[in-house]
Amino acid sequence: MRSLASQVVAPSDTLRVLRLLDEARQPSKDWVIGFAHDSALSAQALELAERIGWERGIFKGHLWALYSNHERGYFTNQQEWDRHMRGATQRRRWASAEEIVLLYRVIARWHAVHRRPNMAAVYLDTAQWAAERSGDARLPALVAHTRAHCLRSSERWGEAFKMALAANAMAEELDDAILIAWGYNLSGFIRGRLGDLDGAVKDLTVSVAISDSMNISRLRLQNRSNWGYMMQVKGRWREALEQYRALRALATSTGVELEVLPEVDTGIGYMLLRLDSLDRSEEILGRLHRTKAMVGQAYEQEFNTAWALLNLRRGRYREAIASAHTAFVTPQIDENDVIRRDASRILAEANKALDRPAEALKWTEIAHQWADSVEYKQQADDAIRVELTREMATRALRDSLAHAQVIYQADLASQQHLSKERNRRNIVLVTAIAILLLSILLWQRLRETRHAKRSIEKEHERSEELLLNILPEEVAEELKAKGSADAKLIDHVTVLFTDFKGFTAMSEQLSPKELVREIHECFSAFDHIMAKHGIEKIKTIGDAYMAAGGLPTPNTTHALDVVQAALEIRDFIAEGKARKVAAGLPYSRSASAC
Repeated sequence: MRSLASQVVAPSDTLRVLRLLDEARQPSKDWVIGFAHDSALSAQALELAERIGWERGIFKGHLWALYSNHERGYFTNQQEWDRHMRGATQRRRWASAEEIVLLYRVIARWHAVHRRPNMAAVYLDTAQWAAERSGDARLPALVAHTRAHCLRSSERWGEAFKMALAANAMAEELDDAILIAWGYNLSGFIRGRLGDLDGAVKDLTVSVAISDSMNISRLRLQNRSNWGYMMQVKGRWREALEQYRALRALATSTGVELEVLPEVDTGIGYMLLRLDSLDRSEEILGRLHRTKAMVGQAYEQEFNTAWALLNLRRGRYREAIASAHTAFVTPQIDENDVIRRDASRILAEANKALDRPAEALKWTEIAHQWADSVEYKQQADDAIRVELTREMATRALRDSLAHAQVIYQADLASQQHLSKERNRRNIVLVTAIAILLLSILLWQRLRETRHAKRSIEKEHERSEELLLNILPEEVAEELKAKGSADAKLIDHVTVLFTDFKGFTAMSEQLSPKELVREIHECFSAFDHIMAKHGIEKIKTIGDAYMAAGGLPTPNTTHALDVVQAALEIRDFIAEGKARKVAAGLPYSRSASAC
């Protein structure tokens, strides 16, 4: 029960708090919720409410402080956030249904941004419960939109895409232009991340058209930013450059978020560099380097990669190494694997140009590892996209058959109605024509169904092939059966390591290309030996090779299998050594295995 004693305050003071809160909240199309908030005024309202002890006012002050923080992109310290979150949640009994939904949506987004998806899901479930009982049809749509955002932040792309489609459908049913515009911006970005660039462009075009016509400034910027970044990640440099230039012109003309210009200029300079416009690229990136405009920014890693690549192209190899190494170790919001792959490639090329074969080889190996990571993620995204395509095709087919059944039932009812008004001869004639037309329709529908079924089966086979390329067969089967794979404890395995004796000395006698070829020849033979004995290859690191017997499926012969494989490796190396000695070529004296 609410404490009445805590609410005995002067009416003039409470009115002043409410007036400050009302002045702080202003209608705005730039936010999906429909209004913006002045953090300075809400802070004054909170201070006054705390001074007079008005619980309802204290709750609203903390709530709007959280929302203002959300508008700024959650750029605040943890202590300040915790204070406002405790202040609001401890007084949630004073909240309306709309305020409860807003509170838990904002908290959920905070947890999602900070990589705590389970906590985000808990708060969203509470927000959805309150929204469904509020009687306001827009609130469940807002929760669905926020849930899609949280899933996108957690990189659960398949679930994010489904939720974004559901949120868009709810927004269209409400005919809510602002929610539709923001929703298609999100679904377009997710489609692009999954590799469906045609679908992404289609969704973003819808969002651009609405945001331009309604002059939703922040969304106009967000559309261009997402579009450019999506094209950049997919390697479509010229299209990315066009969007970044449009984004810069828009930000400059409207004066909205001018603080993002260094980030936008980084994208423009990087794309010019990718398109071989070195002079124009250096003009932009050089200015950012001199002014240190990107230091401490969210996309500092991308700038350092671009600057390193420019220095590499200009032959300034030491400068390229310094910037690429900084890019490699600096955290970034998104696409760390792509940036680190590119940075390690630059480090390999620059060290090779400076005649540092050992460093060049090291960074070449690292680049291969990050390239594999990028490829595996892309294969996973492709598998998700194929599965979603199959699911949508199945749903469309089901809807089509249901629609055909509705048409059939309607035709049948019509014929029954006509039978009461016409004589038997006309009834027989009309029925015969209807049956003939229906037979043709069903025959055509059957042909379409068979064609759709064949297409679905082909997409299913492709998705299974992609899954088997990424995971062991047993894990893949478990994923298909359960939707997840459990961690397994294997009591006994036998691990094999190999290392080339004399490798360092031999690396000084061979060029990097010859050295990599030698390693590839040996490791390819090792792969064949592992497959022959049923041993699972784990990884390679430089000249080291690691494998294990007895997994992923436990067996009782793993020790014998690994010993026999090690003996075959020894014999293979010995034969190679004999050939190289006879040819007078450098060789590694042995490959030790343990």
